[in-house]
Amino acid sequence: MRPARLIIAASAFLLACCGEVPEGALTRAGVTTRPCWGEDTMSGATRCALGEAQAAQVRLEQLMAELEPSLGPARMEELREIQRDWMQWRHRHCTWDAAPHAGKTMQPIWYASCVAAETQQRIDALKYHLCEGAGMEGDCEASRRYDP
Repeated sequence: MRPARLIIAASAFLLACCGEVPEGALTRAGVTTRPCWGEDTMSGATRCALGEAQAAQVRLEQLMAELEPSLGPARMEELREIQRDWMQWRHRHCTWDAAPHAGKTMQPIWYASCVAAETQQRIDALKYHLCEGAGMEGDCEASRRYDP
């Protein structure tokens, strides 16, 4: 288990049972924002985590649309095929990752958190293709629009 995800899970548990998360716990784990952990209930945290996963997916779809003109039809079709495979992998991976929490209130939060994290990693991998030389010179203004 990744340390950040362990701390997020523990924080969600503390939120559910005790109503608060220790100050700085998520920041120490490398999580700089905690939009979902201010929720009063596990169902609220679940809705929020699902929203974060959906927002990440929308950002990935926006990036894909922005990549299309620069990649050309053949490379774009190849990327779409790769994306279909990647999305299946993401679902299987996050299902596996959340399996220890099956039947518990933590499972949907864990799954959605995994989807959001994996989607952001995918965005991070693809965004440099918006830059000249596919990012060989580093990031550019276009790629920085997809920074978390």
